[in-house]
Amino acid sequence: MMRASRIASLTALVLLGSALAAHAQVRMRATLDRSDYLLGEPVNLTVVIENLTGNILDFGTKEDPQGSVYVEIFDSSGRLRSNYQRVNGSYAQANPMHGVKVAPGVRHVVDIPLDAFHDLSKEGDYEMRAYVTHKRMKFEFESRRLRFKIRRGKVEWQQYLGVPGAAADAPIQMREAKFITMKAEEGIIAFFQVQDDDYIYATVRMGRMVLGSPTQVEIDSRSQVHMLVATQPRVIGYYVYDLNGKMKDNRFFEVATSVPRLEKDPDIGRVMVAGGKPMVRSERFDASEIEVMDMH
Repeated sequence: MMRASRIASLTALVLLGSALAAHAQVRMRATLDRSDYLLGEPVNLTVVIENLTGNILDFGTKEDPQGSVYVEIFDSSGRLRSNYQRVNGSYAQANPMHGVKVAPGVRHVVDIPLDAFHDLSKEGDYEMRAYVTHKRMKFEFESRRLRFKIRRGKVEWQQYLGVPGAAADAPIQMREAKFITMKAEEGIIAFFQVQDDDYIYATVRMGRMVLGSPTQVEIDSRSQVHMLVATQPRVIGYYVYDLNGKMKDNRFFEVATSVPRLEKDPDIGRVMVAGGKPMVRSERFDASEIEVMDMH
């Protein structure tokens, strides 16, 4: 789709609509990586631009922009939630097209972390649309509207933990680790999140989980968080994360003659899985769904 950059009258735009569609110079498609997000989780947009102008589109530099890709996001009340004012046809501070040249007939892919440039710090329902502009083109081209939700989720477990590695006389930094669940279209999603009063260090989308065996959590001597989570009926996932949100271990166990459980050695702080039947890699159900969202 496209919209006239300088036509103020909606009636005029409607009358010109059929003619503009017949002379499209850019074809674009925008997609989100999902439709349901946990508050604090990265919201990633992919925009595909196909150049049908028959000419090279040089989008210029930050100092001399010739065009841009920008996004407008609206909350459920219709209020614009963009952090940046649109200046001279582009978002000067958030333009992902600086230094990009798109040859005729070529498709260019742009990945945009929406939460880095827009205020998505509140739970709610949102709508967004992406636009591409260029000084050599008469019209702006727009994507279809995309809808997504941001939810707070339910904190099932939380604990403040000291960050290892501080000098003997230095203050100990504290971070809060959380196990969070969220209802989404595909079911109940499990998350691991690490934050302090000022910063979210990581949000990890662990994957789908099922109700059944209760989630077990233990902390080892290095402040690593060990969790047993039911990912499928009679299947328990074992996850280990450090306080940067980095996955240190991930295995799966079948509930056989015994149920998997976490055991901690009180003398050395080591945590191990006891019970259950270890599953081989080809039997893992949710391994492909595990995603680490590093917020550094």
